[in-house]
Amino acid sequence: MREHLVRSLMVGHDLRDYMLLGYGGGGPMHLIPYAGDYPWKSIATVPHAGAFSAWGGACMDYAHRRHKSVTALIFPGMDGAAKVQALAHVSATWEQLENELLNDLLGEGFSRDQIKLEQIAYIRYYGQLEDVEVDSPVARLATPKDVDKLLKRHEELFTKMFTLAAKPTMPTYNVTEVSVVARVSTVKPKLAKQALQGKKPPKQAFKGIRRCFQKGRWIDARTFEMSELEPGNEIDGLAIIEAPNTTLFVPEDWHVRIDEHEIYWLTNKNLKKGGNRK
Repeated sequence: MREHLVRSLMVGHDLRDYMLLGYGGGGPMHLIPYAGDYPWKSIATVPHAGAFSAWGGACMDYAHRRHKSVTALIFPGMDGAAKVQALAHVSATWEQLENELLNDLLGEGFSRDQIKLEQIAYIRYYGQLEDVEVDSPVARLATPKDVDKLLKRHEELFTKMFTLAAKPTMPTYNVTEVSVVARVSTVKPKLAKQALQGKKPPKQAFKGIRRCFQKGRWIDARTFEMSELEPGNEIDGLAIIEAPNTTLFVPEDWHVRIDEHEIYWLTNKNLKKGGNRK
């Protein structure tokens, strides 16, 4: 998981800009190991981690998405009119997919003003194997400026994702596929804000001491009941925080703080002292 996260984000992204959220029934248990020694902006989990995916799925926008393969080439030296003509099939396919999606969503009872259409093109440099999913800045490629905007967006994404050595000096652009997303916004939830209590967890939250094998030796870990913890509480590792559907493991060098939204923020205590993660 640690390798997957880094490989996914290091292509055009900086880990320091991202918060790592651990969820799923087993996510909080393994959160710190798969966070690794990488400089995440922050690391967090939630008490309802086991149901977080379902909750997110219920809150996300309603959307239909359709794809269609195309073939369109833009060669070096093409004038503006030739570029527009070369990509006419892209615009026509967008329109076709839009009409199909609108028929679907209107048939489901949504009104036209509720539906937002998003055009996407999959573009690669001719001769390369990987294309880039480009959210088009324009709905149609009707003018040379429209084409240039789309290709510029591709250039920006490609530069972030790959080294400049992979970029041809005289590129031929190959559009291999197009897509349209028809999206309907849904009502978004607001996280409840609760009054912060003291840093020390209430007595009823403490469940006792459990022997835990960590770093090659048996050591004592404090155990807490997650449902009894309160916003504002803070716990130093080594600690085990249990719930019916998940377990949060806090290693020795780590500290957890519960904020006013009941989000659990984990920090390395060595970092507070100016050291490095272990």
